[in-house]
Amino acid sequence: MKNVKIFDFLGEIGTYTLIEESIQLKAVSSKITTANNREFKDLVLSWIDGAYDEDPESLAWEVTNLL
Repeated sequence: MKNVKIFDFLGEIGTYTLIEESIQLKAVSSKITTANNREFKDLVLSWIDGAYDEDPESLAWEVTNLL
């Protein structure tokens, strides 16, 4: 898996559910990536595996709580 930044990932899941602008602004300045945050990496891998296909809002909530 390539290194994924939290801002880029929120952009991807934002095509399935609304990500508030205030959250996007926090994500822009965040240094969280899959390389330096195990919890975030696990969420990204779960997304890739389809665990959140039916509930992207739940994934968005979990990711934004990392910020």
